[in-house]
Amino acid sequence: MEQLSRNQVGDLRSLGQKKYRESAGEFLLEGVRLCEEALASPLVITQCIFSREHAENPIVTQARRRAIPSFQANKTQFEQFCDSQTPQGLAVVAKIPTDSEWPIPGNSSQLILALDRLADPGNVGTILRSARWFGVQDVILSEDCVDVFAPKVVRSSMGAVCFLRLHRQVNLQSFASHWQEQNGKIAVLSMVGNSLESFHRPDTGLMLITGSEAHGVDPEVEKLGTPLTIVPRGTGESLNAAIATSIGLWQLTR
Repeated sequence: MEQLSRNQVGDLRSLGQKKYRESAGEFLLEGVRLCEEALASPLVITQCIFSREHAENPIVTQARRRAIPSFQANKTQFEQFCDSQTPQGLAVVAKIPTDSEWPIPGNSSQLILALDRLADPGNVGTILRSARWFGVQDVILSEDCVDVFAPKVVRSSMGAVCFLRLHRQVNLQSFASHWQEQNGKIAVLSMVGNSLESFHRPDTGLMLITGSEAHGVDPEVEKLGTPLTIVPRGTGESLNAAIATSIGLWQLTR
């Protein structure tokens, strides 16, 4: 049984930083649930790392059956390369998927989601989790969004990053204009606008755009779509971006 080397620990630790993820073209998924999701997804898995306690785990057995290089690591090593405070003793490395072909045609009936300048990893991961639940397949991420393969995004997505087509570093204004040229419609979650509940989803493709809590959606992008607001409103400053987006997806898919 091959043991994880010191150099391999260093390589795995470096995947916690965006520049090294991009250079290696890989990202880390840790924990039983995420490993299960990764192995069940279309992702290409390049390594499986496990503790002695998990040597006979079905995840490890499946990895070996698929001839995925597998290495045993001790608790200290897991603590060195895992982002979570209490590693579960299971992790896999996956190739970062090549960005899906751009642009997406806007003349179908699909619902796609676009995120504009969202920087909070927990929010983005939760939004991706909701997107998968509500049947969204394509997510557009503007140039200033947090990296979707960062450890906290991956964890909070609960494996959604393994299944969604993630279009990263997209100029959202250009994309939205092209979407409209293809007869696609645009709806923007906003503090002021038409009632989300009264909005009728069109037969053509619809792009729902949500922005950061601090800045909202870029005004040049927002003016291309129909502003929608969630009513009734409470007394707080605003809804959390992930909660608002989840409500929007629920309303548009029910």
